[in-house]
Amino acid sequence: MVRSPVTLGSVGRLLGYVAVLAGLVGAIQLFVGWVLPYLSVSPSGIGFVEGPGLGADNAPVAAFWAGVLVVLSILVSYAVRMESFASLVVLAVVLPVFAFLTGFSIGGFVAPFAGLVVLSTLAFAVDQFRADDGASEPDAAGRKSV
Repeated sequence: MVRSPVTLGSVGRLLGYVAVLAGLVGAIQLFVGWVLPYLSVSPSGIGFVEGPGLGADNAPVAAFWAGVLVVLSILVSYAVRMESFASLVVLAVVLPVFAFLTGFSIGGFVAPFAGLVVLSTLAFAVDQFRADDGASEPDAAGRKSV
């Protein structure tokens, strides 16, 4: 059995999937820590507790941002799966800006996700640059000479 060498593209793909996990974990932490304590279940339905605390007022907003993190994670997983470099670049630019702008609220949940997406995009970019270089052509077996 011939093993294929580890390329930066495969490292970028792995980092992308780890980023997706980081985004989903961040969304779960946000939901469990900021939303679940303020949910009330009654026979009339599920709603948010009304109270004097700021946490109760911010629970619906935190639920919205947890949903945004889940959607962004799905977008990153799709971009990594389809190896859509342009989509990854857009997400790698938007996510750190989003993490910076929300630094004092949910930025701590977004920052690991954003950092891993940036690293994944950089790995894909270097791999594409090396592939487009054309300095080494594959031989008959499909291997590139260094």
